[in-house]
Amino acid sequence: MNKNLLINGEFNIAQRGTSFDSTTNPKNDDDTYLLDRWILLSDGNDIADVSQLPSGPDGSVKSQKVVVATANKKFGFIQILENANCQQIIDAIASLSFQAKTGGNAIKNIRAGILSWTSTRDAVTSDVVSTWNSAGTDPSLATNWTYENIPFDIPLTTTYQKFAIPDISIDTANTLNIAVFIWVDDTDAAVNDELFLGQVQLEKGSEVSEFEYRSFEHELSLAQRYYEKSYDLAIAPGGVNRNNGQVWVRAIGATEATGVSWKVNKRGEPIVTVYSFQGNSGKINSSNLTEVGTSINILAINEYGWRNMTDGTAPLTSGDSYSLHFVADAEL
Repeated sequence: MNKNLLINGEFNIAQRGTSFDSTTNPKNDDDTYLLDRWILLSDGNDIADVSQLPSGPDGSVKSQKVVVATANKKFGFIQILENANCQQIIDAIASLSFQAKTGGNAIKNIRAGILSWTSTRDAVTSDVVSTWNSAGTDPSLATNWTYENIPFDIPLTTTYQKFAIPDISIDTANTLNIAVFIWVDDTDAAVNDELFLGQVQLEKGSEVSEFEYRSFEHELSLAQRYYEKSYDLAIAPGGVNRNNGQVWVRAIGATEATGVSWKVNKRGEPIVTVYSFQGNSGKINSSNLTEVGTSINILAINEYGWRNMTDGTAPLTSGDSYSLHFVADAEL
């Protein structure tokens, strides 16, 4: 069993890309998943640029860097736990810890909270903030979300510090999901102010312990339960990107091809997006791929994969092989 109930607490996994701003896909919009399992929440769009940094607190090789893009706005990051993965702390005690610092352009204060969700299991409102409020006043939460602790100002310096919020009672009645929310509480942050986060840990018990390090492969497999792509890890999803991890299917008729199995079973039926569906007359190792199909329909999607697919606009050649890229999104 994992001690740390959070996934990607070191920000090692970056399947969607390693840098996000108003020009990227995805953009740095409010209520958007960026680095795996972490949602950017902000008082508007293009408030904060986010990137994976190739350095971190002692013991970590990665962290998350955030640069203010629009002045005087609050923003933060939330991870929502699946019901199956937070049962051990519901009606129990939990502790939160993380490492943080600011850059030369200072962000003065952040706050952090553990939140509980009391509506339908795993059908959460991911934008937990209804109103951001002024500095010194916690954001008002969306319906069915509740703070389990009383957040307080956490002053930052330019050196990583470990911050601990121990002994939090998760005692809201009918809690079904738990979330960790860390946000900048200042409303006077200037453009180019910086925030660095790393080693975020949520654990059962009244005391904060040492950070749990996981292998990259283990962390990736945990993240892929919620989001998986066919592209190589270094390649952001979208576009052709031939010979970068594409999968192969075989036509079983003029308009139908075989399906795909996920690397990791999903928490539920994912939303599937197909890119770069290409045919090459069955020569699997050929580089002369021709993009085909503009009306792909994925059939029988479940947590294990999809059974088959059809192409309504460009009939296939039975027996031929076709390559494609995909994204399977089963995030909360």
